[in-house]
Amino acid sequence: MPVNVVLFFFAARGGHFNVFLVGYTDKEKFDIVRCCPDEIDVKDIMSTSITHIVVRPPTKKDKAFPYAVMYYAVVSGAWLLRPSWLTRSKESVVPEAEHEYKHNQVDLQTPSLARFREILKLYGSYQKMREEEECRFFCDPVFRRVYILANRTNEGRLKKATLKR
Repeated sequence: MPVNVVLFFFAARGGHFNVFLVGYTDKEKFDIVRCCPDEIDVKDIMSTSITHIVVRPPTKKDKAFPYAVMYYAVVSGAWLLRPSWLTRSKESVVPEAEHEYKHNQVDLQTPSLARFREILKLYGSYQKMREEEECRFFCDPVFRRVYILANRTNEGRLKKATLKR
């Protein structure tokens, strides 16, 4: 099965999309929530249930941009999408692939975009690795450990219970 199909099924989780917005004002988030179809659930808090991260790139005005959320997309397999995905998904949810960020599509005029592009490059390289090796999420042992410690597997729940003692 092609990885894009696997990614879509992972992200969709039964036709329901848990979305986290990055780089938006509270008013913009409110407007987005109001216009989204029922399948898209915009979350206020970052959690392991997030399947899609919609990012407005940082500008010169952004002093503290939440790059950690983008790293989450790298290690979790969540989609890292452009705002255009939400715009096109107003009637019904459209496929993510056309709206996914690519590191070579980011203009580096702003110094703050250097780190943004660096994370996108990392995101792209791990996706490419998964495609070439046709492996499922967290095939890399390091990411598998992150997944286990995040309490997303039975092994993770047991390990967490042991650590609490």
